[in-house]
Amino acid sequence: MTTTAVLQALSQLTEEPLRFIGRVKVNGVDLYLAVGKHALFLLDEKLHGVIRGGRIYYAHIENVVIDTVSKDLFQINTNENRPPNCLPVMFVESGERDKLLKYAEVCWKTDFMFRMNKVAQFPFHITRVRYRGASRFSNLFLEPPPAYRKCNYRGYFFFVKEAYEEMVNELTGMSLGRYRDKQKREVSVKVGDAIPVLALDVKGKTDLKELARLAIVARAKEDLDFRITESRTYTKKANLTNDPASWTCWEMHVRTDKRELGVIYARRKYIPPLMDACQDMIVYAFGPVAGKGGGQEAAELHAVMAEVVDTLCPESSSPLWDKIVVQARADALLLDWETYNWYQNRLSIMPKCVTEAQQFVKSLIYVMELARIPDWSAKSFFPEVQARKDPMGVINELNEMKAEGVIDDGNSESRQNWKRKVSEYFAFCVDGGLLYGRLSLANIISAVDSCDSAAYKTLLMKVLDYLLYLHPKDSNYFYAPMAQKFGDRRLEDGFRFNEKVMQVYLETNYIKTQLDLTDDDLAFPRFLVLLMKKASNVSLQEAICRQFIKAEIPVVAGEVDASLTAVVPSLVDLLNADNHSLASLAAGALVNLSKNRDYMKNVIVNEGGIRIVIPYLSSRDEKLILNSCKLLLNCSKTENHRDNIMSSGAVSLLIRLLQDSSVPGWQYSDEVVGVASMVIGNLAQDANHRRTIFNFSGVLDTIIAVMRNRDTEFVKCQALFALKQLLVRQSEGDKDRVGTQIIPLVIQMLSTSNHRDLVRNGLAALNVMSSSHSMCLLMINSRIAEVLERFRFNKERDITEKVTSIDKYIRKAIARQENGL
Repeated sequence: MTTTAVLQALSQLTEEPLRFIGRVKVNGVDLYLAVGKHALFLLDEKLHGVIRGGRIYYAHIENVVIDTVSKDLFQINTNENRPPNCLPVMFVESGERDKLLKYAEVCWKTDFMFRMNKVAQFPFHITRVRYRGASRFSNLFLEPPPAYRKCNYRGYFFFVKEAYEEMVNELTGMSLGRYRDKQKREVSVKVGDAIPVLALDVKGKTDLKELARLAIVARAKEDLDFRITESRTYTKKANLTNDPASWTCWEMHVRTDKRELGVIYARRKYIPPLMDACQDMIVYAFGPVAGKGGGQEAAELHAVMAEVVDTLCPESSSPLWDKIVVQARADALLLDWETYNWYQNRLSIMPKCVTEAQQFVKSLIYVMELARIPDWSAKSFFPEVQARKDPMGVINELNEMKAEGVIDDGNSESRQNWKRKVSEYFAFCVDGGLLYGRLSLANIISAVDSCDSAAYKTLLMKVLDYLLYLHPKDSNYFYAPMAQKFGDRRLEDGFRFNEKVMQVYLETNYIKTQLDLTDDDLAFPRFLVLLMKKASNVSLQEAICRQFIKAEIPVVAGEVDASLTAVVPSLVDLLNADNHSLASLAAGALVNLSKNRDYMKNVIVNEGGIRIVIPYLSSRDEKLILNSCKLLLNCSKTENHRDNIMSSGAVSLLIRLLQDSSVPGWQYSDEVVGVASMVIGNLAQDANHRRTIFNFSGVLDTIIAVMRNRDTEFVKCQALFALKQLLVRQSEGDKDRVGTQIIPLVIQMLSTSNHRDLVRNGLAALNVMSSSHSMCLLMINSRIAEVLERFRFNKERDITEKVTSIDKYIRKAIARQENGL
């Protein structure tokens, strides 16, 4: 531990400035070892003071022996000048051995120069330390199984098959963390620097899936074409050194035309001794594509990566962690929900206000019991605490509790921060923190919906409002009905709230339900607009986007509709983010907002939305591609926006989506191909754009191939729509070239299909080509008469009109043939 404030506070116990302090075992006893200016200090495990004989002056250190087997063990030998109560030999185990000895070496050299007026080297030796009392994890020498080798890299070890040869730097001889076999498969390990857990959200590193995507795409960029074939969570299956930290992993595979690539992105979180840091590791593997579609090679790469990740462990195997610091952090309520859960379940560390939290939860259940909500009984939970009729009474008492570092002035900033932390912790406790799988915020929301008692319903809603803890930035928290609070104009200048709770309330539709009770149909969409402008958490931004995607927003004109456009800049900013999952959701939100709203389309285009989504058509994320196509589809229904789409180079990318991939075993989904075809068809409505698209190399053959090779009627329907649009006002020669290939196919489809849009587009395409005499003869030979008869008396006017038009051209062609023309 090197935190300045902590070292300054503990220096009061040692009466000397400190440079480092860490949790250790000395001769099997749990202590703290502090590195001071002129001495080492041994402090008791509760940090009450220096133990008897615990001041070890550097002048009294004979030497230090560093163990070659364990990464945690070292031995301190003192000379004959030591005080009588100082031990001659001390065996020390520390999970931070290297860091501790580095500080000790610097301070020893400085002290020696101060005393002797000359320079000397720190007296240490590296050899085997013989100590029977070492913890079993420190002495555990892990041997790899047969046909495997043990590899060490940047503070970690793991096992790989002996067939994989280690690659080293030719100049230094140091390991590169890369291993290759004779089949040209390669596996490599990359270890990042440790960072504080609380910095993950600030650095945008909370989403392992997105981090894995960025990692594997960076490796695959040298390949011309590649596709993500698998993306899933991975569970680490071994803990060889009893590491108390948490491990989470995400696995992803990519296939190119030449090779298969895989990555497992692993995060080690809550690293001892302070349990407040995390470290990311990436295991890569690649090999040549083998088997049909590359599936065989993907399985091989998965196996080798899994072996590395499963055996990946820190070289320092000491399970020591600083309980005093961890407990103090919990008592101060400085944790997020995930950390509360980990501390509670893995370390048995809970804040000292957990009893009040249990009483609050039990009182909440008691209220549901009194309200006659089925299946709730307070007697079944926490028998050691007493339930109250009003859970808020527990809150009021705890808010006034004296907490360390909190000024007792009720309006002080520190007191208000304490109240906010209490709300956040109690929200965690209600949402499964204390009764996992039995009580959650969703249960309370369900109880509000089913409660018949107005008094109990109001009480439950007060609790839900308190857990959200929403209030204007320039005022303290206060309770008010949700519709009233969200209508507060002061929120436009900024507001604070519990983001985790807000996300739950959005996903359970609680906020929507409350705002739908007002007379304003746009109350909820307007609140989403306001919330999006203030949200900084990725998970919350995703939740807001999902609400926009499924929102049924009434189409209104003018001023009211314009109030929703304020969210477009925020959504366009998310479109431009490196996080493709978030960008995909933002595109989906814009799709729904722009549906049948020309004013919204104008704002999206003006904010650069079209310019941003067009490059995503070449993305490897199919959801992002699909939502980008849908947004282009909405905007392509307006003439001036078609000009923007064409000038931004969308056509070549849209055509590419219709073509077969060079990646083995891969093709775009039917929905992507269908929507891309619709966009091409819309763009072809304008004569100048139609000719531009028509002249693109291979465009007609590509669309015809879609019709022939895709099985679903939806795709065939949209391909027909694109063909029909492109053939309008083209020469008879062009129509003949296309018609020769598709007319028999279209007539065959129309003879059996009842798909309304397919019938409509099929007849429209035939109608366009029927102006060619030779195509009419081909239709006759393909038994067009049966199709015309089938739809002659259809109830839909546009279908019967097309039948009549085609029939007219067919009759002319027959007459012309009979006359020998």
